[in-house]
Amino acid sequence: MSSNRRADDCDGFLVYREHTAGPLRLPAEDPQRFIDEFNKCYQRIGMSVCEQKKSPTTSIDVAGDGWSVDSVGSVFGPN
Repeated sequence: MSSNRRADDCDGFLVYREHTAGPLRLPAEDPQRFIDEFNKCYQRIGMSVCEQKKSPTTSIDVAGDGWSVDSVGSVFGPN
């Protein structure tokens, strides 16, 4: 299914049981409130949202599992 939304850089990512699960777009208004509420509701089942704070050319491995997410939403598997 396609969307009429413009594809922008992803500014957050989902972590499931300490493994990077994928990129996501955070709300434009008050993203920290969304992160706090999401984490409060879903951490008990092993899910959390983190904000992406790296440059577009840098990827990070937040969970130490070899999977990385960059700020444009690309997910890279372990080498």
